[in-house]
Amino acid sequence: MGRFAANMNEITEKLFCSPVDAQTAKSDVKMNLSFKFVVGNYTPWLPYSKTNWRAMPFSLCCYRDSQKGEALLQIEGREHQIIGPCSAFFIPEGVSHSLSYLSGGEVTSLWIHFRLTMFHSINVFDFFDAPCFFDGAKAANIGRHLDTLVQLPRVLDLAGSLRLQLTGMSLAGELLGDAPLKPERLTALRHLNRLRPVFERLDHLEPGKSFPSSTQLAELVGLSQSRFLTVFHELTGGSPTRFIEYKRYLKACELLLTTSQSVAEIAETLRYADAFHFSRKFKQNAGCSPRAFRHAGS
Repeated sequence: MGRFAANMNEITEKLFCSPVDAQTAKSDVKMNLSFKFVVGNYTPWLPYSKTNWRAMPFSLCCYRDSQKGEALLQIEGREHQIIGPCSAFFIPEGVSHSLSYLSGGEVTSLWIHFRLTMFHSINVFDFFDAPCFFDGAKAANIGRHLDTLVQLPRVLDLAGSLRLQLTGMSLAGELLGDAPLKPERLTALRHLNRLRPVFERLDHLEPGKSFPSSTQLAELVGLSQSRFLTVFHELTGGSPTRFIEYKRYLKACELLLTTSQSVAEIAETLRYADAFHFSRKFKQNAGCSPRAFRHAGS
């Protein structure tokens, strides 16, 4: 090695070990962020059509690229909004809404149902006061991301899977933008990393199989059972048992929307006792039967 090369190596090593590195490093929240595309498509809106009030277990994002026509979007707890051409809207999962097309003539909308989660379980949008309506350049960006997602093939290889995740994260970035954190969720957010081992454990459970007791889960994170249950409820809104059952319900919704499996086959896949037991449990969560959900879900 020549003297010049040796000197450059020494300088480079000193630069990489410089104390300034410690000042520029980032300390982020470890959250195992994941984007899940459920279903989506280009769909025509029929003249003067409307949907019933409904709440989906997945987030909805929709872009209207038509140059004509208006629609009325009503969202529970928010002011109603007229959706014009080249605009987009977002409905977080679990939020009741209704859409009415106010014009004659057929127009096309581009939409997807999806989930953005931490530890494959916790809904990210639950922590933010995200806007529901977008226009201009932001709406156009949302439309491009939605188009990329729906145009991807049904079966993805490694490159396609990477593109799905990256595009999904870009879409989430547009939707969240500068959305503030909900003050009432700040306490729960502080518990997130503490309960990380619990969510990782629950994520690997097979549907219908026995799962750890609350005492065992509490031991994973060094908490008493009562304190663990309090913290878990603050973060998820329910008990571990309820949390696991809701995950099974979400999987059932996904199968109903994305496969042709019968109700009996889905019940067997998710290890319910029988189709009747599955349908009863599903209706407790969705407020409708599996068949009705499949018919009206998208």
